[in-house]
Amino acid sequence: MCGPRDYNVFSKWPARSFRLDTPGLNDFGKEVKKKNGRYEILLQWKTKGIKENLGNNFNVAEKRFISLEKRFNQDELLFEGYNSVMKEQLNQGIIQKCSENHFTGYCMPHREVFRENSPNKSTTVVYDASSKQGNHLSLNECLISGENLNPILIDVILKFRKYKIGFCGNIARAFLQIQVSEIDRNYLSFLYYDNCDRTKSVTMYHLIRHSFVVTCSPFVFAATTKTHNNDYKFKYPEAYEMLNESLYVGDLFFGSSTVKEAFKLSSRAVLILKKAVINMRKFDTNSEVKKFVEKF
Repeated sequence: MCGPRDYNVFSKWPARSFRLDTPGLNDFGKEVKKKNGRYEILLQWKTKGIKENLGNNFNVAEKRFISLEKRFNQDELLFEGYNSVMKEQLNQGIIQKCSENHFTGYCMPHREVFRENSPNKSTTVVYDASSKQGNHLSLNECLISGENLNPILIDVILKFRKYKIGFCGNIARAFLQIQVSEIDRNYLSFLYYDNCDRTKSVTMYHLIRHSFVVTCSPFVFAATTKTHNNDYKFKYPEAYEMLNESLYVGDLFFGSSTVKEAFKLSSRAVLILKKAVINMRKFDTNSEVKKFVEKF
């Protein structure tokens, strides 16, 4: 069902390894890698042997996909919106076709969610990592949620309000900016049409980025961004401190007393995150800094 896949493209860029020894991140443990600028992190398992209690969930995922197919056949607009999301994720390298002939891992069902507040009610595809088969555990039951590494929200708000010039930004699809290590990708599998073509057979895909539906993803994102930010502690100390203390999940809120300082902080924050292939967007401010940072 799954054809061979060529991973030689990654050989162009050497893997860079990091030890997560930043204070407060010791339990993140183990070695993480950076490929083509993007961090690649393992799933955070509760114990080494817990995978033995994780069912492959294939039968549940297959039944739910068959049900989804029936709805596609009844609603062409539903299929078009859904398939558009899948094509985009395939083209952006968020998902990829399985490269193995024999499936071992965990298969996630998936469904659509409509954004009612969106002008065109755009479709979001949501994976179900809490689904389970029989007496087996679900994927989320096998993973730790990890330590809450986010700053206290009220502290972020109070810092933001004390400055004459405030600015904020949002990281686009924050959790999806962190890649899943190859050895764990089988546990983020799902069924869909080969090459997103409904006339072709159904095949197995992997979600190769961390997703908000997976229990450990908030911790993985926070730990990874803090680890990356730590590389700039001495080069850009003010920007380092700002990102460390005022980046709440994927949202940054901070400020400055002058336009010059606001530009320096915000532009350096954008630069630091870009070095991890993380895109800060929706930048806004109550000053003219916005038009300069947007071009950065």
